[in-house]
Amino acid sequence: MSEQSCQMSELRLLLLGKCRSGKSATGNAILGKDVFKSKFSDQIVTKICQRESQVLRERKIVVIDTPDLFSSIACAEDKQRNIQRCLELSAPSLHALLLVIAIGHFTREDEETVTGIQQVFGAEARRHIIIVFTRKDDLGDDLLQDFIENNKSLKQLVQDCEGRYCIFNNKADSKDERITQVSDLLCKVECLVNMNGGPYRVNFKTEGSRFQREKETLSIVLVGRSGTGKSATGNSILGSLIFTSQLRAQPVTKTSQSGRRTWDGQEVVVVDTPSFNQMLNVEKDPSQLEEEVKRCLSCCEKGDTFFVLVFQLGRFTEEDKTAVAQLEAIFGADFMKYTIVLFTRKEDLGTGKLEDFIGNSDNKALKNIIKKCERRYCAFNNKETGQAQETQVKALLTMVNNLRKKSGWSGYPHTQENVSKLTKNVQEMSQAKKLLKNLKDKLP
Repeated sequence: MSEQSCQMSELRLLLLGKCRSGKSATGNAILGKDVFKSKFSDQIVTKICQRESQVLRERKIVVIDTPDLFSSIACAEDKQRNIQRCLELSAPSLHALLLVIAIGHFTREDEETVTGIQQVFGAEARRHIIIVFTRKDDLGDDLLQDFIENNKSLKQLVQDCEGRYCIFNNKADSKDERITQVSDLLCKVECLVNMNGGPYRVNFKTEGSRFQREKETLSIVLVGRSGTGKSATGNSILGSLIFTSQLRAQPVTKTSQSGRRTWDGQEVVVVDTPSFNQMLNVEKDPSQLEEEVKRCLSCCEKGDTFFVLVFQLGRFTEEDKTAVAQLEAIFGADFMKYTIVLFTRKEDLGTGKLEDFIGNSDNKALKNIIKKCERRYCAFNNKETGQAQETQVKALLTMVNNLRKKSGWSGYPHTQENVSKLTKNVQEMSQAKKLLKNLKDKLP
């Protein structure tokens, strides 16, 4: 796999293995800095779980180092506490479980570790394991494949992990060797995530198996000014009339509401929203804005959330421009990173192409928004039915899932608490502008 194909913006890795297998040294090698305590000793060096990160080539790498969690050597009193802490640091998801095994030292404790991983992380854990062999320098002129073939238990483990393994020399002097072994591992992780259709969701509230894949839920929040066709678009995506959609002078959608459907095995939640900057009585009671934004986010279910910014084709107004500015203020500067633009009234294009319409537009504000969204846009004819309707829905959801993949299999990252703070700032700025306007009006 070429380095250019490695494009996930963040990778989260969990190091597992018996003591003295080289987990901490491997974590340091991956991050390119000494953050985990690592030394040769007959005593246990790593006693607690530790999470560290580093940005490598514009990509965030998160590594969680752990003590011996599962073998009979591990302290029984500390096991449960360390496992609980491991799961807390791993939430909400991991891209790979790295099982660290020292060359020439595959023992009963390694086998106990594999059994422990299955017991705590579930039977499917092996689908997310990459074996990392350490002490490459100890191989000498021997081949790693020969080492694996000569140990029946190890050979079976490698087969169970579908041949996913790599080898590290954590004492490598050559910078090229250090970079190459890390790059190869990270690309293997990306291949694994793509094969599994996403990262491994962490759920330590489940009884019994503490670590399992949750059913993926994709939440799509429809935003934009009133009258652009958000509710009709929501109904098109859901394939049924869930949201009230009428042509009126006053906004029809007054509060956030949601509907759901299953699409190609994926649970999809669609959230219809009012225009936040056109809400009635919000100037009299600014707290209504914060409450409505909270209601909007509460409609999103556990999983990944993305925004669909709805405009009416051929009618981009100052109100649209104002609505976008407020959405960025409410949801943060990175709002556009998780947004797709959708134009309604696709039928107005006739035989024309949407790309040509945007390319020929002289509206700089609209073009700037399209640029911020990295040219992620599509169009809907909300009068379509049957297969034609499903075709445009498929195009949108494919685009959303591609964005999800590009974002490291995760969606909009801000919590309700963070958004509440941003919303309060918007309210304060709005009140300050109103006060300034009143003062100006009173001046002679």
